[in-house]
Amino acid sequence: MIASPICTWVQRARWSVAEHDGVIIVAEVTTNHFGDLERLQRMVEIAADAGADTIKVQRRSVEDFYTPDQLAEAYESPFGRTFGDYRRALELDESGFALLDRICAKAGVTWSASALDVPSFRYFAARGHRLIKLPSTVTHHEDLIDEAAASGLDVVISTGMTSSDQVERLLQRFRSSKRIYLLQCVSAYPAPIEDCNLAVVRSYWQRSQDNPRIVPGYSSHDDGAFGSCLAVAAGARMIEKHVKLGSTSWAHFDDVAVDLATGDFHEYVRQVRLAEAVTGDGRKRVNASEHHKYPWRAGHGVHS
Repeated sequence: MIASPICTWVQRARWSVAEHDGVIIVAEVTTNHFGDLERLQRMVEIAADAGADTIKVQRRSVEDFYTPDQLAEAYESPFGRTFGDYRRALELDESGFALLDRICAKAGVTWSASALDVPSFRYFAARGHRLIKLPSTVTHHEDLIDEAAASGLDVVISTGMTSSDQVERLLQRFRSSKRIYLLQCVSAYPAPIEDCNLAVVRSYWQRSQDNPRIVPGYSSHDDGAFGSCLAVAAGARMIEKHVKLGSTSWAHFDDVAVDLATGDFHEYVRQVRLAEAVTGDGRKRVNASEHHKYPWRAGHGVHS
């Protein structure tokens, strides 16, 4: 098994800023903990054991994010019969996030969060988080973009449903952020292979050569590890993958998540680390493993 690259973590009160030489693998829990803190702890432990570098959850102010009509819609779940019952049950409160601080520290991983609205962004900023994600679903929410850009905090921007012109505008808006993790993403669950367009990761990598504040990455909604491995070869330095603990018919986007209960996420991480090792650093050199096939001909022309 390929060992994870060396990573030096600069510890913060509630977030760790990574000075990372390798690919950061994010176990994207979202709300698949279902508000169950024992379930959340188990997910963190398995993801950490698999080799994930960081855990990601999310927060929204349910009453503000959804309309009353949306919350009243029929939706069957163990929490009730409306969509509002379902969404309210999934949100962590401060005790849940405080537990996440402790269990991630114990497991040796960091955690971050997606903020889906202004109150949630302010909440994480007040907790001392140095990096907050803006998922694809909110990159058109001007009030949230204004709040995040004005904060000067580092951000992860997922670019599903985002045109190249919109990407340009977002980069301009976040010019005060020291680091922008810019992730190619396709907002389909699962994303069709023909839509993944991983060449966009290469274009983000090219941007990062002129603008080192940009860290290219890929938020994977496609099945398996194949797309993530190609993204690493294209220059991705952050890879996100949705995870779950067992299959749940009533959960949103359940099909796209990798099951932590089966060992599939361990295999996913292994494949991404292999891709990282195979890709290398781009600097051409003669390796110690190489040898000349015809040593008696060495010096007689160009080596092949």
